[in-house]
Amino acid sequence: MSSDMKKIAIVIILVMIGLGIFLWKKKPEHRLAICAIFYDEGPRLKEWVDYHHQALGVNLFYLYNNNSSDNFQEVLAPYIEKGLVELIEWESSEEHGVFGLDEFQHVPYQIGAYRDCLKNRAPKKAEWVAMIDIDEFIVPANGVNAFYTLLNEEKKIKAGSLRIYWKVFGTSGVKSLKEGELLTEKLIRRAPDDYEWHSQIKSIHQPKAAARKCLVHEVLKVEKGYKIKTLPPEVCRIHHYWTGTEERCNEKRILDTNHGEKFLKTLNAVEDRSIYPYLKKSPT
Repeated sequence: MSSDMKKIAIVIILVMIGLGIFLWKKKPEHRLAICAIFYDEGPRLKEWVDYHHQALGVNLFYLYNNNSSDNFQEVLAPYIEKGLVELIEWESSEEHGVFGLDEFQHVPYQIGAYRDCLKNRAPKKAEWVAMIDIDEFIVPANGVNAFYTLLNEEKKIKAGSLRIYWKVFGTSGVKSLKEGELLTEKLIRRAPDDYEWHSQIKSIHQPKAAARKCLVHEVLKVEKGYKIKTLPPEVCRIHHYWTGTEERCNEKRILDTNHGEKFLKTLNAVEDRSIYPYLKKSPT
């Protein structure tokens, strides 16, 4: 081989190495993705996706269907076509569950879905993945730009998992939703700040930091070099519409007849419209 050919070969090799390094270091396309597992949540999926997409700018949803039999496919079809939603069939089978965790044996398939997402789907696609339910809405306190700035800052200091506190909402005296009405607009009453459930959290993870030890609410342990942080409620919270409307509450949450009225009174104690600024960007 001539010296010129050797030089050309060396240049080509160096270019290929440089390209490989560039692709390896290339940032994921999505700053934040959301993962959820659902069962017969068809009527609630649209508002939940619309809110997080239009108000918070989330463009990637990993949705795991766990044995649903309602109209979820019809609801999700437009989002799948646009590339916003990746629908994963996740029936209750041994291969889809994580077993051996005594405290979490009632949700083995949810843990399995979360770990599948973080390990097999989200890496190289999303910097962060929020693990929340269909009745939970992420509400930054200081606006969307501040929220994403926070995520960038936390990534720089190697926070592998961010814990976000609940705010638990009651029925707000709303019997049912009329066509076109939003759950997040109509349900405006929640439990007091010192309510015991407000110590509960959900989490946003960096996939590479939490894939192996992710649970439903948080991560058992992050990978070496990362840390777990808890965001104060004045920075970000998750509005958890646990009861839904009165109709939904009666359908899904069979309350103890002796304590149901007192319980609902507690959940409806405080008016909270802090999500309203974000609803202006959501469909009416």
